[in-house]
Amino acid sequence: MAVMLGFHREKRVDATTPFYLCELRIRLFDRIFCYDKFLSTYLGRPPRISYRHCAMQSPLDLNDDEVCLEEPDLTAALSRLEGGWSTLGHTNRSSWRRVSSQQATICEDILEISLGLYHEDLDGRIRQVRLKIESAREQLPAFVRVNPEEILSNLHHSPACMIPDRNVEWRPLDVIMLLMIHCGFRHTDFLLERAIVNRLRPSRTHFIVCARSLLDIVLKGLSKREYLRDFQADIVALDKLAFYALPSASFLAIELLRSDQTGNYDDALPRSKTVQQLSTLISAFETVSPEEGNHRTCEVGRIAIQQVLDRLLSPHRPQQTPDMTANSGVMLGCDTSFPHNNDADALQWLGNLDFDASDWASFLQASEPFS
Repeated sequence: MAVMLGFHREKRVDATTPFYLCELRIRLFDRIFCYDKFLSTYLGRPPRISYRHCAMQSPLDLNDDEVCLEEPDLTAALSRLEGGWSTLGHTNRSSWRRVSSQQATICEDILEISLGLYHEDLDGRIRQVRLKIESAREQLPAFVRVNPEEILSNLHHSPACMIPDRNVEWRPLDVIMLLMIHCGFRHTDFLLERAIVNRLRPSRTHFIVCARSLLDIVLKGLSKREYLRDFQADIVALDKLAFYALPSASFLAIELLRSDQTGNYDDALPRSKTVQQLSTLISAFETVSPEEGNHRTCEVGRIAIQQVLDRLLSPHRPQQTPDMTANSGVMLGCDTSFPHNNDADALQWLGNLDFDASDWASFLQASEPFS
């Protein structure tokens, strides 16, 4: 529908298109484009809309009231922008929209690496995507590059935290928008490393580091629910739990269990801290009400990760042997390795895995090439 209406073409203010209507069209197509990448990433399918066939225009860093201003107030608001960004030092939802638009185009490139059938220079393509991610980070204004974890840590000592070089306090809105922006970047790193593991099967250390970083920032945000009490809908409904935390937590949980069973440990994955974080995440999943759109996903994730933790912490776990592993692989005659291709398959695999049957031993066999 958006393409049929021409929203993928360049949108300009003209005699028949006032500023507010042009900006709303930009925002509308931007959300459609971003949600297309969200679904493609979650389901592991090619996107329906490609940025190569669209005039990509990022929304201006104006709040909703400013977009609807009339002259001369509109001119004054636009004069406070620099490169499309506000110079006031505060973030708005438009700040997150601008960044998520860039992240969505990068996600499309990552999907090509992950789902593409042929790449003559896959290493070169991966380097290009890495450069895109770094360039997107460097182009952010200084007040958006601030790590939200630093702000959240300072809130332990004071209910207020000052913006560097400005005599202005961070608002809860600033913090939640920064969380969303930086969750998006860390999720992009996670997706790229997942695609690399999926296509090239190197050491999983970098993948583990990215997964831990993503889970860290989500849990630190959840730990400040009281401070962000006016933005609970953003924490849950914008898929902080289901879209960001669950894929990384699922991978880390399986990595822990695989390490316990095979005896091959990675220093990048501390067992005690990761178990504590997974336990905290389970508690967060329990707070998602049935009315939320991602309740079912969070519930399946909670049960699956709980099963993994039960297995990890059980004092009487049966130990797998090489003979059991080899025999079960022959008996099943199929590959039951943890799917790295998309979130939906990984969640279904994790939720259906029977740790007491032969499919878990077959997973151990299938995971050997990754070690």
